[in-house]
Formats: sequence, C-alpha cells, structure tokens
Amino acid sequence: MHDLDCPDYTTLKKALIEPVTLNGGQTEPLAQFKVDTVQRIQDSVVITGWCSAPDVVFTVEHQGVSLASSTSRMERADVVQALGLPDDTPCGFMVLVDLAPQGEITLKLALKTQRHCVTISTFETAPALTDPALIMQVAECLPDVSIGSAEWSARVALLGQPEFKPDQLSGCVDHAYMTDAGGVVSGWALTQQDVVVWIEDDAGHAYDLDQAFRWWRQDVVEADGTIPVAGRKAGFLRKINASRGARSFRLGGCCAQGRLFVPETAVTRIRTDVSSMAHALFDINTPRFDFVTRANTVDLPILSAMNRSEAAQRGRIKPVTRPFGTPPEAPKVSIIIPLYERYDMMELQLLEFAKDPAFTSDCEVIYVNDDPRHSQTLIGTSGPLHDITGVPFSVVFSGHNLGFSGANNLGATVAKGQTLIFMNSDVFPIDAGWATALDQHLAINPDFGIISPRLVFPNGSLQHIGMEPVWRDAFGLWTNRHPMMGFDPSCDSCTDLQEVPLVSGACVALRAHDLKDVGGWSTDYLIGDFEDSDLCLRLNEKGLKVGYLPSTPLTHLERQSMASIGDNTFRERITLLNATLYNKRWHKELQGMSK
Repeated sequence: MHDLDCPDYTTLKKALIEPVTLNGGQTEPLAQFKVDTVQRIQDSVVITGWCSAPDVVFTVEHQGVSLASSTSRMERADVVQALGLPDDTPCGFMVLVDLAPQGEITLKLALKTQRHCVTISTFETAPALTDPALIMQVAECLPDVSIGSAEWSARVALLGQPEFKPDQLSGCVDHAYMTDAGGVVSGWALTQQDVVVWIEDDAGHAYDLDQAFRWWRQDVVEADGTIPVAGRKAGFLRKINASRGARSFRLGGCCAQGRLFVPETAVTRIRTDVSSMAHALFDINTPRFDFVTRANTVDLPILSAMNRSEAAQRGRIKPVTRPFGTPPEAPKVSIIIPLYERYDMMELQLLEFAKDPAFTSDCEVIYVNDDPRHSQTLIGTSGPLHDITGVPFSVVFSGHNLGFSGANNLGATVAKGQTLIFMNSDVFPIDAGWATALDQHLAINPDFGIISPRLVFPNGSLQHIGMEPVWRDAFGLWTNRHPMMGFDPSCDSCTDLQEVPLVSGACVALRAHDLKDVGGWSTDYLIGDFEDSDLCLRLNEKGLKVGYLPSTPLTHLERQSMASIGDNTFRERITLLNATLYNKRWHKELQGMSK
C-alpha cells in the first residue's frame, strides 16, 4: 500500500527524452524511468515506456481531473540486460486511456514514498497500433471492460485489421431476427484460445458471446477441425435487447495481429409480436434436451417481455358482446368457452346443452371469439344455431387473439354468475345437470376453490380424474401427468368429491370472487399450457383445495385446436418453454406434492 502522506509530486521533464533516475531516499532504492512513446489514436491515448521499480503505480489526469486508465506490464529484455535486473522483471509498461480529452495530460507515478509526474503536451497520431506486443496487450485487456461499452469500442479502435486468417477465427451468423424492440442472433464461432470474439451490427454496436446460449455443433467441428477449441461449444444464440436499426450482423474477433471479421449476414425483420418471434426462435435448432437452459437464457426473457407488452395493450381493449336469444336474467352459473379455429364445435355443444333445462333458467353461455379471422363467419352462424337449438348464448368479440387465459379472463369480465365454469369447445356433456352439480358442490364445500368433473375420451375410457406433477429427468422439469389415462372408468374407485393435486382447465368450476382474488388466469404462459395447474397452485396459496368430481362425466376430444398453431416441434418447444416458466414459479411446491 502506498503512503498517502508522501511529499509533493516531482516533475520529470527529461523522461520523455532520456531515462531519468527516481531517487527514493533512504527507505527506497534508486529506480530508472523512461517514456518511450505517446500516441493519440482516435479517442484514446497510449503511453509506453519502462520503469525498473516493480511496484510503481500509474495514474493519468487532465486539468486536475483523474481519467479512467489501465496499466499493463510486460517484459523488456533490453532494459533488463542494460540495468542488470532479474530476468523475470516486468519493467515495460503500457498505460491506456480509453477516452482522453484533447489537450495536455499528466502521467503520475506513485512509489512507496515518492511521487513523480510527467506532463505530456505533444502526441504522435496514428490510425491504429502496429507493434504486435502492444496489440496483444490491448487484446488481453479487452475482457476487462464490457463488450459494446464506450471503453471497449475505444480499445477495439486501436487495433488494425490484418489480412483475415480462418485458422484464427471462423464462423458465421446463421440467423439475425430483429423486431423494433430487439431480437436474436444465432450462428457458430471457432477460435484460437487467445482470440477474443463477439458479434456486432453494421453500426458498430457489439455484444458479448459470454451472455449467449452455447452448444456443441458437431457438424461444424467435423467440417472444420483446424482450430483447437476447448469444449467445442461453437454454436451460439444471443438475445439482442435493442435492434437500433441494425441491418446486418457479423462475427468480430481480436488477436495479436489486430481485428478479425467474418462476412456479415443481413437482418431478417419480423413483426413485433409473440407469435412471430416464437416461430422465428423455434426455427433455430439446438439440442432438444438442453432446451431448458436455452429457454432461461434467451427465449423466456425475449418472449416474456413481448408478452407483457402485448398484455398491457390488451388491457385497453373494449370487448363487444353480441347476444343470441334471451339469457337468464340472474344466472347462477356462467359457462365461458373460448373459441379458436374450431368454431364448428359450437353446434355439437349447443345441441347437448339443449337437453339440460338449466341452460334456459340458471346458466348463461358465453363464447369468447379468440380467432378474429372467423368473426364474420361466427356472427353469421350464431343466429341460426340459436334458432336450431333454442339455447340462448352470447359471443364476445375483442378483435384480437388473446390466448387461452386472456380469452377466459375476458369472458369472466362480462359473466353474471357467482360460479364460473370454464370449458373447452371440444368438451361435451353426457348427462343433464352437470353444471348444476358443479355449482352445488362448490356451495357446500367452501374449503374447495376449484372443481373439475371426470373427463372421458369418445370411446369411454378415462382421460382426466385430476392431475399430478411428474419429474422429467430428460429435461430437468416438473410437468403434469394424468393418472389412469386410457383406463376403463370402473378402475376409478372414487365416487364423490375428492381432493387432488391439480386439475385440467378443459372444464373447471370456481367462484367468481376466488378467481378475482388470485388475479384471474395467468397470461404469462404462451398459447395454452400450465395455466390450469398454475391457477390451482395460486388457489392453494389462498388455502383452498383442488377437487375432482367423478359423478359428472363429460366427453373431451382433447386439443382439437392445437394442430393449427404449428408443427410438432413448435408445439413441443412451446410446452417446454411454458414448463420452464412454470418450474421457475412452483418448483418447491411441485416437489412437495410428489413426496
């Protein structure tokens, strides 16, 4: 540590011309010091020289104000030999001022008991460094500052651009998907171990690959085996927070010879919405069983931010409700059914509802159109459907695709019943009285917050008698399992309301005020996975139980609209993405349920 009570600084005027002696007094030996070069390169100043004192500390000032600087020490064999110093003495130095103002600067030297300074008013100017030793020093100190920062840009500007050599850096930006709010860049990069690598856009904004999701690219390694790379994780997928109007991206690198660049790849502009970004992201193939790591690093931060933005916009939507027929004036139960793609299911449902007297006295039916493409067709067919079935119902139009949870929440805002039954469009009653039974069981069991009926497949086998969490080792996630799925109903010994860990959102009943207390269905999940079990867990937090009622069976065709959202790979990645978010929220609770 240096003594703060040392004498005033001694000005070393000759150090810019010849070596000078630093007299340390009785407690410090003599030392030799020399400034060799002072270069101003764009916004930076580079000062080089040597000092035989191994513990000298350098600082830089401008008009009495300290400037941010860094010091690198290096070997100087000529100085060691001339002064007879130990061979391992790092007497050479480079002081780098990343952002130096115009005008003279002062280089200060601090020894144990002495302070010295050199005022520098003249500079050499150069477009870039040419000394390989100095280039290497700058390359080694690049990781000391944040890639893309002003200091980092200043350091990179010191380096020239030598002839490109693929044995030092090879790679490619495969995809650059950008929206107005940012996006994602993917590709691969193989480098020598002493090469610092990054990605940058055409405006010079750079991004650190240390923040990217990386994975093994066996195809790249087999195609280009010339570069020894530790770990061989050549693939990268990097979130870009703001596009800044970028038109292209490329790989950049830095080695002892200067800067390296791989040819640029043009940006693909996509719409600023969750669906477009999800399809773009999921087109980028990465290892299937490492998707959770990828989702936490890239996909979830991007899509969750976009989803929150869309949710804020959806909150300002004023829905339009179209009644068909005259619903009960004071319904006990409101049945809310989102419609997406398969609006043709309405006819089959309404024909079954028509067999139940409660649907003209105690139950109101609310369809929520979640597919604006079919709004006009839905308006045109709803009148005749009411005429044929005699069941009054309403259709709520928002003009937007809100998703499963958003559509449920919108339906709840116009519902009049104290009991809300949320029901998929591919669920059909088997017997009359099912809605009344769900309502009555909620009324006589105040400790239950949500109840689901038994759901069966069209062949009569069990589809749903409640759900339970199951650990998937391959992905490192808790997901949901349907016990006894596909079994004959006689295998289910339950005959009355029973507490279960979780239930499916395909058909559930809960009190309107309980739904409001937990903030409605969560809109954080994409398209339609885990919203139901998330709702169960939030009701659990309020001290309410989850119930399964076997005495009210309904038929469930299951996931009839899911085929329209994308292929199998897309649907699996949506499920894994939602499962990742679900586990981030509820891992501890799910683990407790499984014990």
